[in-house]
Amino acid sequence: MRRRFPLPNGFPFNPRRQAFEARIAQAHSFFDSGEFLQSAQLFEELGAIAEARNGPRAPRFYMQAGRGYLFARKVSEGMTLLEKGRQQFIQTGRSDVAARICFWLKDEAKSLGLAEQAEIISKWALKNTNANFTTPASAPHPQLPLKCPSCGASIHPNDVNWLDNSTAECEFCGSSLRAS
Repeated sequence: MRRRFPLPNGFPFNPRRQAFEARIAQAHSFFDSGEFLQSAQLFEELGAIAEARNGPRAPRFYMQAGRGYLFARKVSEGMTLLEKGRQQFIQTGRSDVAARICFWLKDEAKSLGLAEQAEIISKWALKNTNANFTTPASAPHPQLPLKCPSCGASIHPNDVNWLDNSTAECEFCGSSLRAS
């Protein structure tokens, strides 16, 4: 008789992981179709789940939720979640990731007519930036797909974890992204 072992959480075909990734894809789909409030609420829920599991993606989900709330014109909720995600990145020693996200978020806030919030986000970007940090525009990388094929997240080449010279990791679902 063959003994069956349970699949680990990180196994690619784990049904729980697939369901979680489907919810990430749904949240991105909401955002892309202009349903910002639904996207923000779902990303906030995903952040809470990831945080309860001590998952490393919780700050990313909270920052994406904050972004969705800003686009939905729920500015107070958005700024609260952006700060929560930023603080979690800092607490886990990833202040450089928070700074990179804040650099492009400040431009989005400006484009939304949120000058005061853009200034706050800009200060956040500079506050915990170490001396070796370079702004996203100064680090060229190979062309990645515009969207993650697994979860549908928008890919920002300067805001991903590069595994080697041609492979990056999606910050939302952990899938490998190959440069073309």
